[in-house]
Formats: sequence, structure tokens, C-alpha cells
Amino acid sequence: MEHTSGFGVYFMFPGGTTEQYDSVLDALDLMGKPDGSICHVAWADDHGLNVSEVWESKEAWETFKKDHLDMAMEGKDLPKGNVMTFEVHNVMC
Repeated sequence: MEHTSGFGVYFMFPGGTTEQYDSVLDALDLMGKPDGSICHVAWADDHGLNVSEVWESKEAWETFKKDHLDMAMEGKDLPKGNVMTFEVHNVMC
């Protein structure tokens, strides 16, 4: 069996809301999937806002974060998030 590998990022923003997420997404002003992005999922639960992403590589993630995400998150009322990164064994999106 062939696997699609990648680089994963998981954010947990305690107390974060989908409205805050939407404000960051609006600031990103994306016209489709960013270069190097494989999959993106966002959801809220009893603990706050969660975002999970898979990227083609760590470098693709770091470029997107530096060139787009950091600026889009500036000035937003989003609580400080916990971030976990990991190597992906397989992707099915």
C-alpha cells in the first residue's frame, strides 16, 4: 500500500470561537487552497477552537505561516493557542 505523507499542524485555542476563526480566514483572503496545503479542518468544541492541517512539507507550512498566517492573526482577539506539529504517515482527504 502506498501512503501519502506530509507535515501536520494541530492548533487548540482554549476558549476560541468559530467567529474568531472566520475573522482570521477573512484576513487571509485566500483564493483557494494555499500552495503546499493538502487538507484543512476547523471545528469548535466545549474546550474552544481546533484547527488541523496537513501540508506537503514542513517548509511549505513555515512559508505560509511566515508570509500569510502570522499577519492575518495580528490584532485578532484569538486566545493564545497551543500548537503541535507532527510527521504524517498517511492522508485521505
